[in-house]
Order: sequence, then structure tokens, then C-alpha cells
Amino acid sequence: MPADYRAADWTTIRSHVGGLIDIGAHSSTHRALPTLQDGELEREVVGGRDSVHKATDVWPDFFAYPYGLWDSRTRAMVRDAGYRAALSLDPGVNPSQADRWCLRRVNVPTGISEAAFEAWTAGFQGRRVN
Repeated sequence: MPADYRAADWTTIRSHVGGLIDIGAHSSTHRALPTLQDGELEREVVGGRDSVHKATDVWPDFFAYPYGLWDSRTRAMVRDAGYRAALSLDPGVNPSQADRWCLRRVNVPTGISEAAFEAWTAGFQGRRVN
């Protein structure tokens, strides 16, 4: 796998603590959370948060559901674990009254140019060619 696509190691992650990037959690082992038994689910959600804290001395406030998969049980576990909010893979923006533990997001493609990113964040969505 090319270096640009590899997950960051703890040294890299720690180097960003206190910078412009917030550190969140994504579970312990990236499993499909709704399919897990209660004990496994807790280990993934709570264990992931504990691992980030142990490695960085930061308690992550935000959680991203692996594969964007969540259900009411998973949502409750994330909320009860102390996260302030969680992100799904549902596309779009969130109204002010959105449920904080199943927020939508805009997925930015890998390798997007700076000009395309600026246009994207300004609201321009070009046509897709099929």
C-alpha cells in the first residue's frame, strides 16, 4: 500500500495534538458494530476511546462509525461512552437540531486538488460523467 494511504502511526498522531486537527476515535478494530454482541460492542467503542487516550493523553470527543454503520444500540453505546458526537457516512449537511450521535458528513475524495477542494467547500458540485 502506498505510504499516502497507510493509517497514521501514534507518533504522527501525537505530533498533531494541540494543533488544528481534533483527534477522534473509530473503534478498536474497525468491525461492523451493529453485528456485535453487547460485550464486543463495548470493547470496540470504549476500548477505542481508551486506546486513543492512552497513546495521546487526549480523550476523543468524536466517534466515526466504521463503514458508517450504526443502529440505536450502537448509538446509545457511543453516547454513553462519553463521546460528544458521532459521524455516519450518510451524505449531506446537518441542520441545527440534528442528532449529535448520527451526524451526516461530506466525504472529500482522496487526491482532490486544492482548487477542486476550494470549489467543493464553496458549494460547487460539478456534473459526474458516466
